[in-house]
This record gives sequence, structure tokens and C-alpha cells, in this order.
Amino acid sequence: MKGQHAFYFFFLYLIFQGAFRKWLFPSLGTAIYLMQYVIAFAFYFSSKAKNSLNQYEEKPAFISLLLIYLGYAVLEMLNFRGTDIFFVQIYGLVMHFAFVPMVFNIPKVLESEEKFDTIIEWLTWILLGIFSIGILQFFSPPDAFINRYATEQDAGTYEVVVGSGGRVRIAGTFSYLATYAAFLSFILHILLYGLFSSVIRNKFRPMFLVAYAMGFMNIFMTGSRGPVGYYVITEGITVLVLLSSGQFKFLNKLIPIGISLFIVYLIIISTTAGSTALGDFSARFTNSTDLQTRIDFIPVFDGEIDPIGFGLGTGQPGIGAFLSNRNDMPVYWEKEYERLTLELGLLGYFIVMALRFVVFFTCWTIAKKVKKLEYKILALQMTMFQLPFLINLQTNIFNYIDGVLYWIAIGIVYFAYYIDLKYKAEQDKLEPTPTALYRWD
Repeated sequence: MKGQHAFYFFFLYLIFQGAFRKWLFPSLGTAIYLMQYVIAFAFYFSSKAKNSLNQYEEKPAFISLLLIYLGYAVLEMLNFRGTDIFFVQIYGLVMHFAFVPMVFNIPKVLESEEKFDTIIEWLTWILLGIFSIGILQFFSPPDAFINRYATEQDAGTYEVVVGSGGRVRIAGTFSYLATYAAFLSFILHILLYGLFSSVIRNKFRPMFLVAYAMGFMNIFMTGSRGPVGYYVITEGITVLVLLSSGQFKFLNKLIPIGISLFIVYLIIISTTAGSTALGDFSARFTNSTDLQTRIDFIPVFDGEIDPIGFGLGTGQPGIGAFLSNRNDMPVYWEKEYERLTLELGLLGYFIVMALRFVVFFTCWTIAKKVKKLEYKILALQMTMFQLPFLINLQTNIFNYIDGVLYWIAIGIVYFAYYIDLKYKAEQDKLEPTPTALYRWD
């Protein structure tokens, strides 16, 4: 299997594995979940073919810090304070690092501007179907088969989450609503890129406009305040950066871009699905009393925080049954910084966060270098997507969807940079001589 095909298969499996788990083969839920890691590694091992971007490749500037993180994690595998069941440490290593190779392999398989545009188009058609399923879920009863979760329990024996208007909070084809909301907060960036690029190139594609509107309806239908807020803020920062940069081509396209976004707004507020979803989400947002307690911009470390932690994997969701030394551990943990310090201790926490900040500023440096407007937009979007991870509001370690999309986003930033170098070289009819990025290796 070629690397390109392996990546397509992996991404489709990521989208549809929840459908297999909750609708088709509920008794095989664990096996279906674990299969994504097998497919991911099949992709890594099959994406070695040379392509037209190889001559532009740069060694990631954060590689040394990444290796320090890996080395420390391996040492923590020998920490059995939380459990003496070695499976926990192995599972933790997988959750921390399984999707890191996306950074290196994504540019290899996307290959060219034409190939990337083709991928975005077929993905958009698939998403239109996914969003339609989401809308159907929203207006179906909570006990409808289409609204079940990925659990081995019989439907009706567990509670489906209901939103402010008495309608379900949807999960789409994903296993649970939280994973679907996380996916939407990423994919809306991609759809807006498709919409912007079609306007900038004077090749307007209505499917991007419709898909973007339906995607917004779906993220409102999840009722997840965090992903909605993260997306709106990070996309808003991207637009502000573009406006402040004085990009003439972007400023010149502001009117058609503004008209397109206004049409998206009209679709949302003038359709039953859109207006109802927005109303339910607004009611949940304004009537909630727990919003402040669920947002911690600054970690609060208490006396239970340990310098070296209780071992890799001990903070992973669903691993509680394997914690043989549970009585020696803190009573409760939920937030990402609590889980990180539980596993890796304070030192490990600071290594992880240092890596995230170095990755972010590396991507920011790259995005500033990109000249072609479409790919500057893409690089900025994928850079700003990382912001919630810098303040522990999203996790690339304890949520597999966030983990996949975080590292894919970084790979896309490098892809945008390589494509831009290739474009400039073709324009100048010269071989590229890229300015080396500031290196940490």
C-alpha cells in the first residue's frame, strides 16, 4: 500500500471508527479502537517514497527537545509507583508518541498543491454526509439507535447527554460527543481554508460554503463550549494576523470573503437546523454555572503533586482498573496538567510544555516565511490551532483525536512551507535556497 493510500485509509478510519464501534460491531469496540494505531504505523512505514518536495525538507527545529521528552518517558516506564502491571506503561508510551511521526510523514504524502486540493475536495464531500448524519441525530429522540454511544452496554441502559433544548448533544460518526467536537474544531479550519482559497483563486466552490455552514451547525449541536470557543478564537486570531500583515491580495479579497461568510451566517440563522442548534448552544452557554471552574489558564499545583510522578500511563482515562497501587496515589485527577504531573511528575510536565511552546514558535516562524497567500492562511490556521494546547485546555496525550490532529496540524505547517518554497523556485526558475530555521538540535 502506498503512503498516500495508507493516509487516506487512516483518516477515513479515524472518522468512521466510531460508527463501527457503536452501530455495527459494538462487542468489538476495543479491537476497533486499537486498530487505528496499527493503521497509523502502516502509514508511517509505507510513506517513504520520494516526491517533489523532498529537496525542500528541513529537519524540525524541535527534534532535540522531542528526544529528551522520549528519553524521559522511557525512564518513567521503569517507575512502578502507580502500578506493577507493565501494560500500563506500554499503553502510556503509545498514547504519548504514536502520532508524533505524522509531522514527518504528512508532507511526504500530500506531495503537491494539486494533490492537497484534491484531498480537500473529496474530504468535503464526505463531511457533507457526516454533517447530515449529525443533523439527523440532533432531531432524533435520545433513545434512537442513531444516538447510541460506543459502549458494550445495551441501548437504554446508559444516559445519552441531552442539551438545553431537550435535544441530544450529537456525536456524529464518532464514539462520543467530546471526540466529535474536538474533530470539528480542527476540520472547520480546513473547510474555511478551502472556502478562502477558492475565493482567492477566483474559483468559488459552493460546496465549501455549505460544508462550513453545516460544520458550524454540528459543532453547536455537540453543545461543547470549549471546542466552539477554541475554534472561534483561534480562527479570529488568524484573520487578525492576516489583516495586520497588510497582505494586499487578502485585503483585495475582503469583500468576496466577507460576502461568503455572511452567506454562511444566513444559512445558519435561516434554517431550522442552524437556528435551533444556535439557540440550544446559546442557552447552554448563558445558563451554565460551571464555566469558570472548567477553565484553568494557570495550573494550580497542590501538595499531592509529586516530582517524578507515578509512572507512564497511570493518568490515562480508562486505566483505573490496572492501577494496582491506587491507594498510594492522589484521590482525584481530571485536568490535563493533573494527569501529566501524575504520570511524569513536575519535571515531565515542564518538558512536555516546553516542547509545545517550542513547536508553536517554530510553526509561527515558518508561517511568517510563507509568501503565497493560500498557504500562509493554512500555515497560520494550523499554528493557531495549537494555542489551547499551550494552556492545557486541550490535550494531545489523553485524547486520541486531539493527539492525531495536533501532530497532523504541525505536519501541514511544514507541508505549506515546502509547497511555498517550491512555488517560489518555479517562479524564479531557480533551485530554492531556503533560509535555515533557528534550530534547537
